Amino acid sequence: MKVIAVIEDEEVIYRILAHLHLLAPEDGPRAPPKSAGLRELIYEPVFDDLPWMDPA
Repeated sequence: MKVIAVIEDEEVIYRILAHLHLLAPEDGPRAPPKSAGLRELIYEPVFDDLPWMDPA
């Protein structure tokens, strides 16, 4: 899938959503959700420097 266009104008976005009946009356600009904090960092080693067998 490729992004072929991006709509950045908020007024246009709200008009499209309202036309498609996807905009509830209480919908509108809002603050981003609060961060859930830092996630646990999991390190999984990848042994990509090991020699490979020659298929020939």
